[in-house]
Amino acid sequence: MKKYAWLRKNLQRGSTIVELLVATMVMALVVTAIASGMTYSIKNQAEARYREVATTLAQEAIDIFRKERGLLGFGTFQSSFSNGQNFCVPEDAFSLGDMPAQANCPMNIDASGQDFSREAYITFPDTDVVRVEVTVSWFRTSSDDRTVVLVQEFTRWN
Repeated sequence: MKKYAWLRKNLQRGSTIVELLVATMVMALVVTAIASGMTYSIKNQAEARYREVATTLAQEAIDIFRKERGLLGFGTFQSSFSNGQNFCVPEDAFSLGDMPAQANCPMNIDASGQDFSREAYITFPDTDVVRVEVTVSWFRTSSDDRTVVLVQEFTRWN
C-alpha cells in the first residue's frame, strides 16, 4: 500500500485542478446570466421611461384641445377643424394656432435623450362629437418605431 501512496497524492492533486476548472465554468455561467439579466432590465427601464414621456406628451396635446374647447365653446371649436384633418403638435404649442395642419410630422421634440413626434388626428364621429386622437412616436432603432396613442372625444354640453 505504501508504494502507491505517491500515486494517490498525484491523483488528488489532479482532481483539484479539475474541480477548479468546473467551478470556474460554473461561475462564468452565473456571471453571464447575471449580466444578461441586467442588460435586459436596463433596456426595459429605458423603454418604460420613453413610454412614460410619450404618454405625458400625448396628454399635454389633449390638454391643449381641452383648453381650446373651453375657451372657444364647442361650436367654434368644432368649426376650427375639417373631418380627417391632421395636425403636428410641436413642443412649444400652447394653442390651436401653434399647430400646423400637416401629415408626417417630424421628430421635433427632444425629451429624455430621445426624439419624439407628436400629431393629432381629428374626426367627427357624430354631429355633436369631435374625436381627437394624439399619436406620439419615437424610434428605438432605425427600423423599430414605438407609439403611444391617446383618444379624447369632446362633446357638446350645455
